[in-house]
Amino acid sequence: MIKAIVCGTTFGQSYINAIKKMDDIELVGILAFGSSRSEKCAKEHNVPLYIDVNSIPKNIDVAFVVVKSSVLGGKGTELAENLLKKGIHVMQEHPIHYKEIESCIKVARKFNVCYMVGNLYNSLKNIEKFIETAKYLNEKDVLQYIDIMTSSQLLYSLIGILNEALPLFRSLNVVSSLTERRYPFNRVVLSNGQLDINLQIHNEVSDVDGNNHMHILHKITFFYNSGRLELEDTFGSVIWRNRMSISDGIVLDSKKNENGYLDKLMQLVLKEYNSLTYAFLLYETFPNGIKKEIEKFIENIKQKRIDSTRTQKEILVAKKWGRIMEEIGFPQNVKFEETYFDHIPVLKKLRSEI
Repeated sequence: MIKAIVCGTTFGQSYINAIKKMDDIELVGILAFGSSRSEKCAKEHNVPLYIDVNSIPKNIDVAFVVVKSSVLGGKGTELAENLLKKGIHVMQEHPIHYKEIESCIKVARKFNVCYMVGNLYNSLKNIEKFIETAKYLNEKDVLQYIDIMTSSQLLYSLIGILNEALPLFRSLNVVSSLTERRYPFNRVVLSNGQLDINLQIHNEVSDVDGNNHMHILHKITFFYNSGRLELEDTFGSVIWRNRMSISDGIVLDSKKNENGYLDKLMQLVLKEYNSLTYAFLLYETFPNGIKKEIEKFIENIKQKRIDSTRTQKEILVAKKWGRIMEEIGFPQNVKFEETYFDHIPVLKKLRSEI
């Protein structure tokens, strides 16, 4: 049985829920800095709370560092390196500066342990389906243009998605002359001279809660010669929509069905989310995505190797993320309301009346 600790108890709770779903790994402690939340979390899961890296037992096999990295003003990377030096395998939650990744890899190799950057979003079922479909379409059709809406908090994971879905992502660079720093959404264009990506980034952050209040996480549209592939939302449907091409002959003669065109579907839903609740998101969607990431990491540990291909991809993602963040600047601090209107009950009535 692999003995694991989780470092951090904000998003770290999703890692704990993921571990609880697994048979070959056991949560044996939480490493945090003594907040009441951390104390409550440790008590709830009946494990000890450690407040210093030097106080953890020597029999720990794996640590999941879910603490802000240095580039975000946290101590996550310093903590990761200290754990690696103790001979503990480390999976660190993104975002992370590429130099920090390189430093952790160097330490991991020196102490003969594994290190990996965690990115649960690529392991969500609908995003896996989006990437799989995009790879097929990239071979069979012509990708003409990409339009994306995201937030600065989710920008790193967005780049991870694009890096998997696009064969020539490395060649795409920021076109600084087209950058627009308008709030709440900043605009950045990436191009390689053949393909343009239009990025609209919600670049505001709550002054008290940076993990909430984003307008949007990921909304991606790939425009192909024959239609468009859409990821409606990070937790939304994946849809293919055929490009409309109705000839005058069909319009003038409804009985004339050229090549069966009128019988073709206008769209196909490849993956669908229905009635997703926040409870399902927190206790199923997030933990299941993290569980897949942990399984990949455990496989690396069993094989006693660092996945060099994934590492190089992660360094590329981190470099692209850093360049775009440099372009849009720091998020604007905003005081958001504590509560929002829940329009869904009324909207359900409007839906039923149509």
